[in-house]
Amino acid sequence: LGPQSKTLVDYFTSLTGEEGPPIFVNPADFVLGVLDDGSAGDAAPTFKLSNMSEKMISLIDEDMRNVSEHPTILIKHGGLTFFREFRLLFCRQFLVQWRNPSYSLMRMSVSAGATFLLGLLFFDIKKNVQGAVFAIAA
Repeated sequence: LGPQSKTLVDYFTSLTGEEGPPIFVNPADFVLGVLDDGSAGDAAPTFKLSNMSEKMISLIDEDMRNVSEHPTILIKHGGLTFFREFRLLFCRQFLVQWRNPSYSLMRMSVSAGATFLLGLLFFDIKKNVQGAVFAIAA
């Protein structure tokens, strides 16, 4: 994007053919305005002819050369036991789940409240026709 999004703004300015965004305009708003007025058919050929396209292709080619120089490491399926894989997946899910503790605690509170409410609905249901009708209606 460049410092102060200059690279991004310069690229999208080249699409419009204007001087550039007005002073004190958010670069993201300017880009969205250009994209709203133009079409994808206009942007793709302009990008292919730009210096950014050439730089991006050269960086991709360089990465591909670096990848081909290093051997690929393959992990065979038999490398992990069921329990080790289960533990790794459980730990990953636990970390993802507790990334936002307030959200997790809210979910647990709602679940506990719903469990209590359902417990009250179905508590002490009689084992006769009236109880069956009540269970279906609940």
